[in-house]
Amino acid sequence: MKRFLLLYPLYVAGLLYFLFFDNNALAIQLNHFHQKLLIEALALHFEVDAYHIVITPFYHITIDKSCNGVVGLWVFFASIAAHQAQVRQKLLWIAIGYIVMIVANFLRIVFVVYAVKLDSGYFAFAHDTIGNSFLIVVGLVLFALFLKFSRV
Repeated sequence: MKRFLLLYPLYVAGLLYFLFFDNNALAIQLNHFHQKLLIEALALHFEVDAYHIVITPFYHITIDKSCNGVVGLWVFFASIAAHQAQVRQKLLWIAIGYIVMIVANFLRIVFVVYAVKLDSGYFAFAHDTIGNSFLIVVGLVLFALFLKFSRV
């Protein structure tokens, strides 16, 4: 447990520094890839103009790099990496977590869009409170499942 508590914040900081902040080409490419992936999936369900979901002709929701779900991915990946388990188990759960978190983020954005279509005043609550809480719960459930089914 001490090892996890020591490594987890270091892994989170490292992953965010090297893979989220725009301080290197890899981070920029990964963020752009995930942003584009999300936009293309959303375009199947909503009217999309570049990186904007059109709610009305005068109101758009912008999908920027903080909406692409990668922060949740890196936090989840850091928890897996910091825990003592077999490398094979870690790689399996990182793959499972990647897919689940990408789908969960897509569902989060769909929820936000429908909430905003009801009333644009719902954006902050739907996005900041419910949407982000949903991603946290998904990440925690995935980590709990990893703990339950992984072997040291």
